[in-house]
Amino acid sequence: MEKNFEKYKNIIDKNLEKYVNIKSDKLKDSVIYSLTSEGKRIRGILLLLVFESITNSSDYKNILPFAVSLEMIHTYSLIHDDLPSMDNDEYRRGKSSNHIVFGEDIAILAGDALLNLAYENMVNHIYKYPAKQNIKAMRIISKAAGLMVSGQALDITHNTLNVDGKILFDIQKYKTAYLIHSALYTGAILATKNKKILSDFYTAGFYIGLSFQIKDDYNDYLEYKKSSKKTSDIINDKATYVSIFGENKAKEDIQILKSKILIIFNKYNFKNNNLSDFVEWLF
Repeated sequence: MEKNFEKYKNIIDKNLEKYVNIKSDKLKDSVIYSLTSEGKRIRGILLLLVFESITNSSDYKNILPFAVSLEMIHTYSLIHDDLPSMDNDEYRRGKSSNHIVFGEDIAILAGDALLNLAYENMVNHIYKYPAKQNIKAMRIISKAAGLMVSGQALDITHNTLNVDGKILFDIQKYKTAYLIHSALYTGAILATKNKKILSDFYTAGFYIGLSFQIKDDYNDYLEYKKSSKKTSDIINDKATYVSIFGENKAKEDIQILKSKILIIFNKYNFKNNNLSDFVEWLF
């Protein structure tokens, strides 16, 4: 994480445990283990940056519950992705996966708990501050969380090296892109009622979500090419953007999408360049 964005990451990190209300000590330890591990907090940071850019305000009180919920949903998906019945990964974020440390049974429950905590967190906030934009923000994030499950199901049932490009696109759109899109779009919803800005950020959200997955596949490919280290997708003979479309097209499409994102952001002459700089850092 670049130094310019550490403050946003720290804001989210300091608030993660605040929203964890679990009665079982072992389950709570399992949730905290994964939730507070050294992730980049891309989704939460995107939400903060969009809000800050549009409003020129760093008063995050109304949006922090949504940023934390995004990180909870993302962490739940990682715990479940790593399970033996899914991707069967033993390591996540530089340490042993949740099911390796706490057992598969507790890991499943930790994922379930995080998803439910995310909803509880958002509902509690809306109960206190029942503004229309808060309700809409929860609806967008909830829809993305549901689509992630469809993406995972498609990944399990259809993703082999022989999969066609359309199915791969659907898998990556549902499993990854929608939640990142929801982070960007939610930040805009909480910041403004301007229909033009909302429309532009709705579009930019999908560009970021798709380019993020392509970049992830591309980075995995470069790591494998450099070190011959097998990722779970390679071990499980799963398709990636690089395996279907090739290294050069992946690299080219990342830059095309990045340009489209920056064109949208630069239209508005925000008082700081943090959002555009974050995109430059991502891609």
